[in-house]
Amino acid sequence: MNSDQKWIVNAFLESLIGMQFRRPEPPHKIDLRLQLAEMVLTELPGNDLEELANRAHAEALRDVYLTTDPQRHERYEQELRAYIKVLKSVEAD
Repeated sequence: MNSDQKWIVNAFLESLIGMQFRRPEPPHKIDLRLQLAEMVLTELPGNDLEELANRAHAEALRDVYLTTDPQRHERYEQELRAYIKVLKSVEAD
């Protein structure tokens, strides 16, 4: 990833600090997270495992806010665990 892409991913991850599922959140926080998720999806082409993991994480977050599927929170939590595993494996290489 180049420095701009890293900045976008870091901003996206920082926006998730304090995120509370199943509790009302201020609309401005939701909007910021969705905008940053879109930036991740737009700017990271998915050329390597780390980029694919970041894209999947952003898509899962979008699903949390934009779908009404009752399993969306559980799917996000599963995706987050997978995301962490991928990052750990990338760091180990």
